[in-house]
Amino acid sequence: GGPHTAHTIGDVPLVIFDERLKGCKLRAEGKLADIGPTLLEMMGLPQPEEMTGHSLLEKSPIEQESKSESEHLQRHSSKRSLG
Repeated sequence: GGPHTAHTIGDVPLVIFDERLKGCKLRAEGKLADIGPTLLEMMGLPQPEEMTGHSLLEKSPIEQESKSESEHLQRHSSKRSLG
């Protein structure tokens, strides 16, 4: 027979605890296929093309943190004297 999917019709809460996500919002609507992409984004890993889901994170604080660190380094390195 085919896959048994009756268990997927009920809402299931998702609890994520990560200090880096403080203040981050999750999309209200999600599906089981979104869990993998969400975890990959939290770990800073790329999502394989085969995955059909989308991250539940509205904004990636991990990307923001990396971007912020990168901008910080660029600002400070551009202030250095070459001579």
